[in-house]
Amino acid sequence: MALRTYFLIYIILILLPAQGIAAPSPVATRETKRVLVLYSLDKGHPCHILTEQGIIEVFRKNKSFDVQLFTEYLDMNRFPDPAQTRSRLT
Repeated sequence: MALRTYFLIYIILILLPAQGIAAPSPVATRETKRVLVLYSLDKGHPCHILTEQGIIEVFRKNKSFDVQLFTEYLDMNRFPDPAQTRSRLT
């Protein structure tokens, strides 16, 4: 009887680490999404800092995927284009 008990404990100890290795980790399976944020003004505008902080805070609360954030500044007030002005009015 004692031999059978030792044999079962041996089998359980061998199989437990294999289960831990085979099981996928929730962190490893998270998808990374890329987000591009376009600002119409220049980089130095104070509202962009607060906006970006808010965006990052919201995405950090998300548990289903990671986010890689990219930002671009269009400087539309610095480099005015008549075509852009017309497209905003229509």
